[in-house]
Amino acid sequence: MRSRTVRTLSDTNQVSHRTQEIVFVAEESPEGGFEARALSHSIFTEADTIDELKRMIQEAVRCHFDDDAVPLTIRLHLSGVR
Repeated sequence: MRSRTVRTLSDTNQVSHRTQEIVFVAEESPEGGFEARALSHSIFTEADTIDELKRMIQEAVRCHFDDDAVPLTIRLHLSGVR
């Protein structure tokens, strides 16, 4: 899967790069709960429930990127989750 990048010129004529989409893979953790990792960036998070994991992923993405570079779409793939 290839991510697309949008380039826009700001008022200062600097180019800003925004990834359109970021994909996470979530699995059940051996210690209990769930773990998620991004496929294209060094982002990892964990939580006790899927709903909490979704919130933690959103928070981790916001912390990882500058405000003008946060991806427009976050996808979560549940791998082997019952």
